Amino acid sequence: MADHTLLGTTDGMMWAQEFCRIFKGFTIIDADYAADGGGVPAHYVDEGAMVTWFANAVEVGRSAARPQTVPKGTWHAFLHFYYLDQANAAIHTAEARYSPITFRLAEFIADQYPVVAHPEDHNLSNVFVTDDPRLRMVLDHVGAYAEDTGR
Repeated sequence: MADHTLLGTTDGMMWAQEFCRIFKGFTIIDADYAADGGGVPAHYVDEGAMVTWFANAVEVGRSAARPQTVPKGTWHAFLHFYYLDQANAAIHTAEARYSPITFRLAEFIADQYPVVAHPEDHNLSNVFVTDDPRLRMVLDHVGAYAEDTGR
């Protein structure tokens, strides 16, 4: 089979068959088991095991490629507190100081959704939520001043 044929398919069966063709007669050795002195159990390359292995790998790849977004409720909660903190700063004619809840929401979004499409990007292009200037601004303030736990 030509290399480019495999790279153009997400069919786990084709990947498994090609793997078995290349590694026919090989065994997979459990190095940890062998190191314990228990002998070397031989696991022959088996098409059924390979179908399971490659089908799972393909599905993980498909899932990773699907655009995901931050849940709208989480994003709107972040924006609510962000703009509340901005309004508070405007009232006091001061630089914005973000509240602990704003920090926690920004950190949660950046940690859980680092490379997902921006929730306001309806075309689902390559605009990531972590590129949002509001989120970046809050994250840049983390640790810059003592948090006001009364807010």
